Amino acid sequence: MKRLFLLGLIGLMFTSCVTISGTTNISTPIKIKEVVDCDDWDDFCDDDVKESTINSGVHQSKIVFNSKRSATFSIKTNSDWANAEIQLPRGQEIPRYDGEFTFDSTMIDQEFSLAGVVSTKRTSSETFHTTERCDRTERRTVCRTETDRNGRSRTVCRDEYVTVYGWQNVSYYYNHRKTTIKIGLVVDEARNGEFVGKRNESDKVYTYTGYCR
Repeated sequence: MKRLFLLGLIGLMFTSCVTISGTTNISTPIKIKEVVDCDDWDDFCDDDVKESTINSGVHQSKIVFNSKRSATFSIKTNSDWANAEIQLPRGQEIPRYDGEFTFDSTMIDQEFSLAGVVSTKRTSSETFHTTERCDRTERRTVCRTETDRNGRSRTVCRDEYVTVYGWQNVSYYYNHRKTTIKIGLVVDEARNGEFVGKRNESDKVYTYTGYCR
C-alpha cells in the first residue's frame, strides 16, 4: 500500500521535501511491505523488509517527497507510524494535475494493484495594484581614507557595485490550484482501500513592475 501511494503522488510534485496529507480508508485489512532500518551501531544487522497488516478503518496518512523519484509514505496505526521508502520506477508517469493511472500488483511488489485519479480545480484572483519593497544594484564611486604602512593617510576612490533599497509600483494576481488525488487499493478486482490527499498551491503572477526608487 505504501509504495503504491507514493508512486501516484511523486508525479504530482517535483519539488523536494513536499508533504501531502490525507487519510487512508481501509475496508478490508491488507498487508503492506515496508523496509526496516537497523540501528547504526549494529554492525551485524542488514536492512530487511517486513509485512505489516493495516486493519479496517480510517487512518491518518502523509507522503513526503524527498526528490523527484523518491518519497516516504507514512500511515498511522494506533499510536505508531508505519513508514515505507518508495522509489518511482523508470518509465512510469503520473499526471501532475489531471488524469488517471494504474499500477499492477506485480510491478509494485505488493498484494494489491493501484488505480488512481488526479483532478485539479484552477482559479485566478483579481488583479492587485500596490507598492512593494525592492532592491537594485548600481555602480557608484566610493571614496575611503586609507593609511599606508608608514602611517600616511590618503583618500582613495574606486567604482563599486552597491545595493540600493527602495519601493516600486507593481500589479499582480494569483493563480490558485486545488489538487485532489485518490488512489484505490485493488485486490482481486475488489477495492479494499483508498487514499485521499489534497494540496493547495498558489503562484503570484506579476503583470507590471515599475522602477525601483
